[in-house]
Amino acid sequence: MVAPQFHHLAGRVWLCPGDPDPEAVQAGVAVVADERGSVIIDAGQSPAHAGDIQAALAAAGLPEPRWLVYTHHHWDHVWGACAWPGVEIVGHETAVSLLRAEAARPSCCWATASTRRRHTCGDPRTASTSTWSGDCSTTPTTGTSPATPSR
Repeated sequence: MVAPQFHHLAGRVWLCPGDPDPEAVQAGVAVVADERGSVIIDAGQSPAHAGDIQAALAAAGLPEPRWLVYTHHHWDHVWGACAWPGVEIVGHETAVSLLRAEAARPSCCWATASTRRRHTCGDPRTASTSTWSGDCSTTPTTGTSPATPSR
């Protein structure tokens, strides 16, 4: 797996491309940054991936995200949401029911060889934590599902 790294595209726009390995199933993430903070586009495919994105943000010297925008409800764009505490989540109102259905699915349904890493994350909305060993015979109990948009 390629370590995420942000590349400046133009003006206030930065891109952290997805992993070129199709087996990795790791979507890209974009950032729009200014003096008020950053808008992060998509959450990452897992809490671990979101942590890698956070490290790449810091390495690029980009401001902390204040907003998280979901482009759509697919797991590889939203399952890292619990690793972004304190951000306002923005998405289209028609996605709310899809995101609730996605949140009800156990994350082991989506596990691949590249995503079977240890996931530990606190859910900022419930202040609970979950640890998942990556064993697909078990399911994390809380803290790894996507959050619904606040607006």
